Amino acid sequence: HCDKFLFLYLMQDSPELIQMAKVLAHEKKLTLYSILMVQMKEPVGIDMRGASIEDYLYLIKNADYVCTNSFHGLMFALRFQKKFFWAYQNGTNMSNPRFEMLVKQYGIDRRCLVPGKKIEEYKEMDFKYVEEVMKNQRNISLLHLKEGILS
Repeated sequence: HCDKFLFLYLMQDSPELIQMAKVLAHEKKLTLYSILMVQMKEPVGIDMRGASIEDYLYLIKNADYVCTNSFHGLMFALRFQKKFFWAYQNGTNMSNPRFEMLVKQYGIDRRCLVPGKKIEEYKEMDFKYVEEVMKNQRNISLLHLKEGILS
C-alpha cells in the first residue's frame, strides 16, 4: 500500500460515486482501491472486500481521497481529516438521517456529490472546525459516562 491512492467504499450501488472515483483517480494518478458492499457486474479498481478492520482503517487513514456513501466511511474520513466526496443512499435507508446530522454538525454538504459539478468546484472542509466539534462531543460523552458511573 505504499502508492498514492483513492479509497472507494460503498454500502449500495452509486454510479455517480463510482464515476467520480474513476475520474479523480485518473486525473490525480491514484491507484483505486474499493470495498463495495453490493454485488457488482465487474470490480472497480482493486477489490479489497474481505479486508480486515485494520486494513479498512489503513485504507481510509492513508488515502489521498475517500469516496463513500457509508456513514462510518464518512465519520472516519472526518476523523482522519481526509479529502472526501460522499453521496446520499437511494431508497428508504437508515443512513440518510445520519448524513443530515453530519451536514448540520460538520458542514459536509460542501463535499456532497452533485452530478455535473466539477471536482475543483467543491469547497474544502474546515477541519479546524470539525476537530472543535469532535472535541466538544467527546467532552459531552465523557460527562455522560461519569454521571452514569457516579449515579
